[in-house]
Amino acid sequence: MKKIIAAGLLICLLFTGCLSVYQVKAMAARAAEEEAANAYVPPAPTIRTVDFDALYRSHDPEEIVCTVNDIPVSWEEYFYFYSSYALQIENTMEAYSQVGLTMSWEDPFEEETGRTWSDVPPEYARRDIMEYRNILLYAKDNNLEMTPELNEELSNQIMEAAESALGENATEEDFAAYLQQGYLPFDLYKRMLTASLMYRNLFSNLYGDPAELEQSGNLESSQADLSARLEKNLEKISLIFSENFREPKITDYLVEN
Repeated sequence: MKKIIAAGLLICLLFTGCLSVYQVKAMAARAAEEEAANAYVPPAPTIRTVDFDALYRSHDPEEIVCTVNDIPVSWEEYFYFYSSYALQIENTMEAYSQVGLTMSWEDPFEEETGRTWSDVPPEYARRDIMEYRNILLYAKDNNLEMTPELNEELSNQIMEAAESALGENATEEDFAAYLQQGYLPFDLYKRMLTASLMYRNLFSNLYGDPAELEQSGNLESSQADLSARLEKNLEKISLIFSENFREPKITDYLVEN
């Protein structure tokens, strides 16, 4: 109301000719200051972030939380995939907050199913664990193993990655410690690289040289065929949780910043 009165008084005095130019400017300035002071400033949205350290410590790293076709999967392996997706979502929430928008873990991820964003990390963690294990199992079923040449290539890839991250004098131990900072166990890193190499080896054994396939126009169809084979084999893959393990609820590990 004060702002309205001040503006009305200014108009009245201007029309009656009772103010000098300087008085008009001074009064206008005061009115502007008063308007700014009364302007509504919305509160910054409260950001709740995941306490990843607390979540990681909720289980022993070597605890077996599930099996994939009877192959044990530790908590630290499960946690890597789980936390990777949780961090991606958290970064999206942070970006939203920078422009005044809000997004929470309880918001719907998929309206038709009722799934929320808190359902994504465990669901996608399970999927990724099964998919990379599926490649290794399918390669084994097709009698493909890591050859000395592939093992040498694996070692070279690891050292190249280590030197890229830490410099040319980096050791494997240094690199393992570096990976662990992002909750990525070194053994898991090696298995995922192995799965990548086995996929490439599997592809070459089934279809031939990718460069020749590209020249003949058959590369995409070959890639699609292998993807279909792996998708079909995924139906044989089962992930079974340990009896006493319950997937964590991300909302139990949120802290306000």
